[in-house]
Amino acid sequence: MKNMYKVLKNNKGSVVSDILFYGFVIVFVVLPVFSVVFEQYILLLNAQAIKDAVDVTNLAAYNAMKVSDKSETKITADAEDIKNIYKTLLALNMNLNNDLTPKENSIAAGKVEIINVTVYPKGMSFPVTCPKGGTISRPSVHSIIKIPIKHTLFWNVYRFFTGTTDDGIKDYEAHIDTELPYNNPD
Repeated sequence: MKNMYKVLKNNKGSVVSDILFYGFVIVFVVLPVFSVVFEQYILLLNAQAIKDAVDVTNLAAYNAMKVSDKSETKITADAEDIKNIYKTLLALNMNLNNDLTPKENSIAAGKVEIINVTVYPKGMSFPVTCPKGGTISRPSVHSIIKIPIKHTLFWNVYRFFTGTTDDGIKDYEAHIDTELPYNNPD
């Protein structure tokens, strides 16, 4: 017991072993944790940029519609004019080609898909349940867009160590309900 106490209290040590130990901790613990946190932060920023682009597209699509199209009932993406307007504006806001494939420096990593666009104008009786289960209580544009996103950092290293063969592209489904500006005394 006394010998073990002496070994633990001994201030002698190897500088080389200390450097190797701290180097090991930095390389194999601190840097991987930092890279995972940083990767998640970048994905969060991409998701926020997508939500902002879809939100602006929702407002712009409603404002670009003809006044006669802004009826008193629900308008769905089946109406060809709203779909064409929405597709054009989404391509501009997300740096996409006209066929919704990504241009250089686009957030999307593949073809963007418009799943649903529905306009709920002011003449409807509210509240309304949106297709994703939320409650819409004011005039709104509801949209669901599927955007392929690619991981940005260390994907090749992760793929090498795990042996996975996929390309790292994950589909992000953006569900945005944008309230329309409307003077409502409520």
